[in-house]
Amino acid sequence: MYLPLYSVLYFFMSGVFFFFALRMQQTYQKTRSLIGLYFRNIALFSGIASTIYALMGVFFPKNSLALGVGNIIGEPFYLIGFVYIIASFFYLTFPKISQKKVIAIGFIFVIVSIVSHIYFFPYPFIDEKGILHFNAPTVPGLTFIVFAAFAILPMIFALLKEALHQIELRKRSIFLAIALFLFFFAGVMQSIFLEPRLYTFSFFLQALAAAFLFVGIISRIKNN
Repeated sequence: MYLPLYSVLYFFMSGVFFFFALRMQQTYQKTRSLIGLYFRNIALFSGIASTIYALMGVFFPKNSLALGVGNIIGEPFYLIGFVYIIASFFYLTFPKISQKKVIAIGFIFVIVSIVSHIYFFPYPFIDEKGILHFNAPTVPGLTFIVFAAFAILPMIFALLKEALHQIELRKRSIFLAIALFLFFFAGVMQSIFLEPRLYTFSFFLQALAAAFLFVGIISRIKNN
């Protein structure tokens, strides 16, 4: 069975995401904290998306049409994760704003993004190094970047603010902020760049982001 390099990286990321989701589920069961539920959903849906992307390369390494369908199936799970990142930010920063409205608006953007991605159908391919090139058309690529920016960048600032004011959570918050930034930067590179070396570098950035995320998870466990 052919296992492209990018699938190995995405299986690694999905393992980290599912581990994070498990820890957040345990936290939610103990505290019934809404932020624990949101973080569980972020990790769970990101893990599902990463697994779908990884399996695309295992089953359809030479089929650009099937890779495009897998891309469209997998990306909404990342976008749903973005919705819960946005909800987490508003919950932490503007708790008086209705969470139902924030999530509802977020899901409207998810639907718009999915429709645009179907209309501008992608034809990804896997190169000789085993790296998946998403070949994102301009409109879906920009939609993904804007959605990711609205979700991830404010959350990074919230985590850095937490690191400054809560010493006991500083290490965890910094590692999570770095992980989010690397995930965002890598996603931007994959949405707008076509140069093979930059594209390959973006996948390793994602693996590095997953490593920082894992350290952040462990840090939180130790602090507790």
